[in-house]
Amino acid sequence: MGKVSKKQKSTYHKDDLKGNGKAEEILPEECDTVNVNEETTNTETEVCEESEHIISKPLTMEQKALIEVNRQKALLIRMEKLNKRKFYDRSDEKKESVAKVIRINDTKLVDTGGGFFIEEKPNELTEEDVKAAMDIVTDPPPLFKDDQPFCNECSQPFDNSYLSHNFDEPVCDDCRDRDDKHSLITKTDAKLNYLLKDSDFDKRDPPLKFILKKNPHNSQWGDMKLYLKLQVCISYLFLYLK
Repeated sequence: MGKVSKKQKSTYHKDDLKGNGKAEEILPEECDTVNVNEETTNTETEVCEESEHIISKPLTMEQKALIEVNRQKALLIRMEKLNKRKFYDRSDEKKESVAKVIRINDTKLVDTGGGFFIEEKPNELTEEDVKAAMDIVTDPPPLFKDDQPFCNECSQPFDNSYLSHNFDEPVCDDCRDRDDKHSLITKTDAKLNYLLKDSDFDKRDPPLKFILKKNPHNSQWGDMKLYLKLQVCISYLFLYLK
């Protein structure tokens, strides 16, 4: 084998020298390329391991609470927009309706507007009776599909629900959790368990929704105010973790 000059000096594989007696020449430029590729692969592997470590890091309780507060704020804004788009005006419910009277076989029947008739008898049926009968049906009419809100739990549109009607909480009846977050709580328990003051219930924006029910211990004590536990928790998080 002839001499190799310094400029033409190349690298040879030892395995090729042992097996075939011939060496496969590897140029210096190819050696540099192999080294660069190995360094790039190692760097990408380290970045992937660091990314997996960052993604797998669990959120703290404070971070989860702030996320929930921001989610509820967005839902409130969304509900306000939906309420503006409702196709009927609640003020129309207060307008006085005129009862229709029909006569069948010398008997006067009053159409109450609730799907049934009341027989009018002399000196027995007053105007107040007719109005009271017409106020029986209080459920709002169904919403068009485009105006239906989406449930926070199942993300499906729904027409009306107990929580939406009484607390403006967009949750359908099928997803209502009666034992935990969608349960009802008295004002006294809310003040004790969540450190809320009287001003936190009705003076802060938005005020907490409630329903009235008779006191089960004594009906003469007056009606109880029942609040939605989920909304009470959100108020607590907003006040103490903001």
